[in-house]
Amino acid sequence: MVILLNKILVKFRISFSKNWNPFLFLIPALIIVIIFIILPWFFSLLESITISNPLNVTQTSIGIDHFNAVANSELFLSSFKSSNILFFIVVPIAMIISTAIAFLINSFTKRIVRNFIVTTFFSQFFISIYAIGISFIFLFNVDKNVLNNILGTDVKWLNDSVGNTSIYALSIFLIWRLVSFNVVFIYFALQKIEPMQFKIASLDNISFIKKIQIIYIPNLSKVMKTLVYLNLLEAIFLFPLTLFSGISPLEDVNINNASTIANYIYFMIRIQEFGQAGAATLISISYIVGLFLLYFFTTYSIHKLHKFYKFKKYERVFNA
Repeated sequence: MVILLNKILVKFRISFSKNWNPFLFLIPALIIVIIFIILPWFFSLLESITISNPLNVTQTSIGIDHFNAVANSELFLSSFKSSNILFFIVVPIAMIISTAIAFLINSFTKRIVRNFIVTTFFSQFFISIYAIGISFIFLFNVDKNVLNNILGTDVKWLNDSVGNTSIYALSIFLIWRLVSFNVVFIYFALQKIEPMQFKIASLDNISFIKKIQIIYIPNLSKVMKTLVYLNLLEAIFLFPLTLFSGISPLEDVNINNASTIANYIYFMIRIQEFGQAGAATLISISYIVGLFLLYFFTTYSIHKLHKFYKFKKYERVFNA
């Protein structure tokens, strides 16, 4: 009996160690997630619901005053509007431009030309975002006025406190950042498509629209989904201070209607309004998670509907 029990324990320990060994490699990632995501979210929640008594700093209560202050803040609403412009307008434009450029590069017959262009796009990953920001300041800033001199215009790209010109400059900056990133991934996804698929399509004399349906969409769908997530994250964390210079750059961004959600949270921390910063963080995270879930379920539903109608089509052909 003792020998049998020892065998069972030894077998259990071996099985346990084999099953848990792969999870040990996830420990560094879990530590990073806990430190940089879970703990900040928890501290933001505490700050957002903690109300301090101005007459007695040691006396606190729980409430939603910070959420009300954020919801009624014109600066937050302006930042929220700017971020939504980047989400729903600028990111799709960047995806369309990136796809067109990737297809254009893929159409070149000489491999050395394709490699040179892709390397040129990829080289931007080694350039600091602040270095690129300085270049854009040189182009758009009212003091340098390089772009206006080239175009012969007089547009206040980064100094428009009345109109929306500053958000246009910020959108161009984001498109510049996203296109170079997207082109590389889409191009390599195109390179992975089997040449035999194109040969079969040419033999069947299939139109370009049909090629998109049966060749490009199945092969590029996963890459496109990943790029949408990454592009949205880039838009979320876009920090407009890289484009604006001045004595008080935070105020410049806010006055010029180019503040984003990330900039608003940083601004609240800068002026030590930690409760409003925490409330804005929770509102932003909830909104972003909602967008991701909406996108996931939408694409999942479209995929299921496509498979359903495809099955019905084959069923009708078989029954005929």
